[in-house]
Amino acid sequence: MEYKSFISGTSSLPAGRNFGLDLFRVIAEFSVLLAHFMIWVAYAYQIEGMDFMMLIGATGLQFFFVMSGFLIGGMLLDITNKGASISRWAEFTTRRMLRVLPPYLVWLLVLWVFYPPEHPSSVLRFLTFTQNLAWASVEEQWFSVS
Repeated sequence: MEYKSFISGTSSLPAGRNFGLDLFRVIAEFSVLLAHFMIWVAYAYQIEGMDFMMLIGATGLQFFFVMSGFLIGGMLLDITNKGASISRWAEFTTRRMLRVLPPYLVWLLVLWVFYPPEHPSSVLRFLTFTQNLAWASVEEQWFSVS
């Protein structure tokens, strides 16, 4: 699939890119960002009736879950096509953990600096993904591991 870049004038898609997925990602990102911005505007200016923005943001989040499932499913199919083995599964799991855990741990650190936990036991729940506060990260991690 080809497209013409308005900035560079090139007409070929970079290697490893899928225009449809990139477009889907942009729509998802825009809907989530728009929802956050409009909810902030509604709160700041006390505008009523902005509930539909929650639906737009939730739809964008669902798009991200669909893309994640599609892409991770493709990776798992690649592993099975090459001949499933413990070493390939371990490599996949390690790569997913290295992708998901660093931003999650940084975010936990930021939260703990600005909102210290009330009970030390809550720290363990966050480190073991058994809490419900950071739902999207927990769901992503459980999906990646299972």
